[in-house]
Order: sequence, then C-alpha cells, then structure tokens
Amino acid sequence: MKNNLSSLVLKSAFIIVLSGLNIMPAYSQATADYTKLKQDYDAVVADRNNILAQTKLLQDYKNKYLEMDLQTKKLINEKEQLQREIQARAEQDSAVKLKMEELQNSQTQALQEKETLKNSLEKMQIEYKIVPET
Repeated sequence: MKNNLSSLVLKSAFIIVLSGLNIMPAYSQATADYTKLKQDYDAVVADRNNILAQTKLLQDYKNKYLEMDLQTKKLINEKEQLQREIQARAEQDSAVKLKMEELQNSQTQALQEKETLKNSLEKMQIEYKIVPET
C-alpha cells in the first residue's frame, strides 16, 4: 500500500512537472497512442484465437473427410468384387443352361432314335412275323 501511495505521488508530481513544461499534450498523445496500440493488439490476439479455432475445425473436417474417403474406397472395392462374382456366376449360369439344352437335345434325339428303332422293330416283326421270345 505504501508502495502504491508513493507511486501515485510520483505520478502526480510527474504530471505537475509535465504540465508546467507544457509537455502534457505529448503525454496525452502518447497515452492515446498506447491505448490504441493496446486495442489493436487485443484485436489481433482475438483474430489469432479465432483463426486457431477455425484451423482446428478445418483439421477436424479434413480428418472426417479422409475417413469418409477411405470408407468410400472400401465400399467401391467391395462393390467391384461383388460385380465380378455376379459376372462369374452369370457365366456359370449360362454354361449350365447350355449344358442343360445339350442334354435335353440329346434326350430328345435319344427318344426319337428309340421310337424309330421301336417302329423299325415292329415293322420287321410284322414283315418277317418274328415272334418275340418269351
């Protein structure tokens, strides 16, 4: 407290001396300049803090973007693999269908040959009167 009082007395004495020397306007100007610089500094600090906060948010968004990009690439790879599997199964399906058609054609041909042979046998039996063995 004593230190504050002596500081106050010194300031008052300094102001009295300055006003006596007509230096008071320069002191007032210096005080005003200091106040302006202090306000400018505080504004710059606030801007810096805002920029740092925005940078952190941008970094968070960038990390989320990179994570989503990685997930998207994984999904694209899975989709491509599924498409390859679908293509392979479609090819297998068409091969099975072709084989079934071949078998059906073979079966139809075999039935026709059987019928032809049966008819020929019947015709031969009638012509030669062959009696089947019992």
